[in-house]
Amino acid sequence: MQLAAAMRVSQAKARSRMHRLVKFKWQGKPLVVGLRHGNGQEAYTPTPD
Repeated sequence: MQLAAAMRVSQAKARSRMHRLVKFKWQGKPLVVGLRHGNGQEAYTPTPD
């Protein structure tokens, strides 16, 4: 997981942090959405307006 390397944490910790961020809502909307690629990799992107 590239994100884990960039954050300098384990893959499990990076995944846990990102899942919490996906659950977080700001003004009724999530800040980030999680996506799963066809190859099984996870990706995250800011929620579009």
